[in-house]
Amino acid sequence: MKRDYKLSSIIIINLIAAFISAIISKILGADNNQNTITYIIASLLSLIITTIAGFAIARGLLKNRMGSLGEYLDNVNFLNFKVFALVFVISLISSAGLLSFLLTPIKNLTVNSLEKGSYLPINYIIALAILTIFGAIYDIFTAYKFFVAADKDQLSFGALFKEVFVVGKDLFKKTLPTYIKLIILPAIIYIVILVATVRSQMTHYVLNPAMDAPMGAIAFILVLSLAFSIYIFVATAILQAKLSNFYLDYIRDIPEIEASIEEN
Repeated sequence: MKRDYKLSSIIIINLIAAFISAIISKILGADNNQNTITYIIASLLSLIITTIAGFAIARGLLKNRMGSLGEYLDNVNFLNFKVFALVFVISLISSAGLLSFLLTPIKNLTVNSLEKGSYLPINYIIALAILTIFGAIYDIFTAYKFFVAADKDQLSFGALFKEVFVVGKDLFKKTLPTYIKLIILPAIIYIVILVATVRSQMTHYVLNPAMDAPMGAIAFILVLSLAFSIYIFVATAILQAKLSNFYLDYIRDIPEIEASIEEN
């Protein structure tokens, strides 16, 4: 069932969360140093911000889809400690949390490799790929954590935790194609174009070390990255709305399914 929603409210809340997270990283210096403790603290604080924002969006999509920005933000008042702890713990062990903690070593290794004109170690790439795949699958199974937490906050922590995975399993066949279409496929295309551009420039540099910096390629990468960043914000908002649709259809159909089982 298709339902209207206020796309601008969702995008703005996501932008606010990203902006605050960026400020936190800047203040703590986590974006330009190799202090692991500092980076972990910044990541945890950013995760707290995204948890609050995600709950506000999820509850808004369940209770008042066409609400204004203020009405969406008002949903933060319904966030209690149990619900926050549930979503925070699940998010902490997701691919986003794991990759966030690994981002500094990833960045440093990539920069060092580019400075030396070499490629990333194959073992490192394989390990990163496995981690990413595992994290993506985990994220899909826990994609409805915010909606379950906002809808069934009367349940105990353990029951809520279990319900997140039950809903994720039941809706997996709908969730996976949506993730692939909106996030995974565009991300793969972006990475392929980015890597191809960088490899091409590295090859030219190896053949001609005296050549000037490829300003055209640098400009292309910057524009491409900016366009992809804008797309991700819009796609994330659309994804959240689609997931809410799947969840609302799911809880609407549960009584019918249970009645059918009882009759048989």
